[in-house]
Formats: sequence, C-alpha cells, structure tokens
Amino acid sequence: MSDFIDFIADKANDQAVGTELIDTLIKGTDKNTLQQWFRNKGYDVSLQDCQSLIDKKDNFKDFSDNVINNDVKY
Repeated sequence: MSDFIDFIADKANDQAVGTELIDTLIKGTDKNTLQQWFRNKGYDVSLQDCQSLIDKKDNFKDFSDNVINNDVKY
C-alpha cells in the first residue's frame, strides 16, 4: 500500500477526493476512522500521521476556503 505522500501525489488534481478529505476532517473524526478512510482508498497512512492531520484540521479549512471553494488553479 502507498503512504500519505503517495496519496498527495496521486490525488493532487482530484478535487473531489481533496474536498472529501477536508470535509471529513472538519466534520470531526478520530485517527482510527481517518486511517480506515485512507485504507479504503488504497493508502496506508499511520495513526500518527492521521492524528497530525486531525490536529491541523483548521489549516485544511483555511485552505478549502481560500483555494478549493474559490476554484483557484495552479
């Protein structure tokens, strides 16, 4: 299975998956559920990395507000 770096590289242009991840984080989840979410998509993200993502979920909300919702293209 691939890890979080592979997830980012593979899904960088997939706005739907990015939005789903951000929504999952913002709505609230625990590290085990988040790890299962990644596994369901074929990625093996550690519990430590999942907790780190949860701890930084406000950054994802800001990113979503500024980039995804405004459909900014790079």
